[in-house]
Amino acid sequence: MCTTLSTPSIRSKTPVRRMSLQRRRTYLAYLFLALALIGLITFLLIPLFWGIGISFTRYTPGVPSVFIGFENYSRVFSDEIVRAATWAVLKYALIVILVLVVIPLLMAFPLNREFAGIGIFRAGVYFPHTVSMVVVATMFIYIYRSDGIINQLLWRLSRLFGIEFEPISFLKTSTWALPAVMFVTLFKASGYYAILYLAGLQNVPSELIEAAQIKVVRAGSKCRGAIC
Repeated sequence: MCTTLSTPSIRSKTPVRRMSLQRRRTYLAYLFLALALIGLITFLLIPLFWGIGISFTRYTPGVPSVFIGFENYSRVFSDEIVRAATWAVLKYALIVILVLVVIPLLMAFPLNREFAGIGIFRAGVYFPHTVSMVVVATMFIYIYRSDGIINQLLWRLSRLFGIEFEPISFLKTSTWALPAVMFVTLFKASGYYAILYLAGLQNVPSELIEAAQIKVVRAGSKCRGAIC
């Protein structure tokens, strides 16, 4: 009598490779970057280079373009209105950038102090940045009107000192239009950059601040000693 032993069948299991969490996050990041890159190429780079190309032609929709070289550029830069507008933009950019470096930095120093109500003070400084530009522009249109707040205050001051006063059209004269627009930009953006400077000041180690204060005190004592 022979007995047969049945051996259990061993199934070969192929290892299932599971994508790691890090790799899935990497692929997801590439997906988001690809979508942003497609939008950038479609709506920015292609129109940019297409506009540069047609700027060297006489372009009319539905009609074949004619290459004319730099004729369009010579016409633009020979126009007095374009040159005046370009100069105004350069002045606006230069002055606003310089002021947005100095004023927010000076605002950040008192914001870096600790006293009662500092949170409300910081929120009030940052609040103009949260307001829509449409709301800010509408508000300043009423402020700059001939019967607006500024002209009313100037009229009352002129009556107080017995001076003749004519209302100023801030947005209709070449003298006041650019400074008026600059002030609107500074009003809206100064608080934002002040908070950025504040974040930088709060990351400065206290040891460096104390060392700087000691150096300032020593320099001041030396100057007083030299003068006295």
